[in-house]
Amino acid sequence: MVDSNITEISETSLASTLLTIGVQLCAARKETGRSVADVANELRINAGYLNAIEKGELDALPSSTYVAGFLRSYGNLVGFEVMSWRAPIWDVSMMLTGSRLIHSRRTM
Repeated sequence: MVDSNITEISETSLASTLLTIGVQLCAARKETGRSVADVANELRINAGYLNAIEKGELDALPSSTYVAGFLRSYGNLVGFEVMSWRAPIWDVSMMLTGSRLIHSRRTM
């Protein structure tokens, strides 16, 4: 059985990390004069997912593989160097996968 306190800490840490990245992306997007709709159209990513990233809303996002790609594409579009994003993207991706696995085990 998985300790629910560990799950809560993991999800809190993940949401915090995602929010930190999302706030940076939002600021960079605004600096480029783009709206969320502009970014969604350019990247062909659902605007709801982009809003969720900017707000750190973990539950509104698809699987970690998609999220990692969204973050990388979004970062590239608004001028972040891809190499500087690898660690945070990897952390978010791994934490997403881990928290969803923990959650799945907990509900069994």
